[in-house]
Parts: sequence; structure tokens; C-alpha cells
Amino acid sequence: MDCFEQERSNKDFDQEELSRIIYNGQENLDTHRKIIDIFATDPILKVDNTFYDLPREQQMGVNIQRTARMNNLHKENPDFPKVSNMNVGTLADYSGSVSSVALHYGMFETAIKFLGSDEQTKEYLQKVSTLEITG
Repeated sequence: MDCFEQERSNKDFDQEELSRIIYNGQENLDTHRKIIDIFATDPILKVDNTFYDLPREQQMGVNIQRTARMNNLHKENPDFPKVSNMNVGTLADYSGSVSSVALHYGMFETAIKFLGSDEQTKEYLQKVSTLEITG
């Protein structure tokens, strides 16, 4: 038995109950676990340590592909979270890194939304949200 297994066997609390508390209920915990499973098995979303050896430009491209995949998963299954500037940090926790995407949603989309004219917002906002155009 390694030291981690030994320490886990010494716990004096219900780990499942703690998980329900941390995720604010069983439903949220179940959703979290489903998302973890998707990120662990999906060939595009699966974290591969070679990602960190790629040049920055390629990492950005991979992150855009991952985000497009997440958007498609949301269309297929509304329980999968839609990528937005409100949750990109959470999704980054699952995917390992989506920093360029955080800039896309957090700055580019926000700038168009709040600084664009009505015509610009109408023309570009949907394209930005679906990654038809990126910034």
C-alpha cells in the first residue's frame, strides 16, 4: 500500500457527502462527473501532456479546436456547459488550458458586445460566440 492509499484509508468522514457539499448537491456533482468523463475520453478534449511542449501558436490552435468541440457538445447535449466568458475558467480546469479562448470570450466578445454599434453587434456577436470568427 502506497502512502496515498494509506492516508485515504484513514479518513474519518464520508468522502461522497463532502463531494456533494463542495458541488452544492448531488445533481451538480453528477454533472461534474459527466463532464470529467467527457474530457477524459473525447479525443479532442482529452488532456495530452505533449500539449505543453507545443509552440504557443499551436497551443492556441488546439485550444480553439477544443472550444469548438465544447460548443458542439453543448448543441448535442444542453447539459454540457456552453462556453462563455462566465465559465471559461471552469472549463479550463477540465481541459488543462484554454487561455487564448479566455481572451477571445473575455475581451474580444465583450468588446464587441459593449463597444460595438447595433449593426456591429448584430453582424458579429453570434459569429464570435460560435467561433466562426476569433479574436
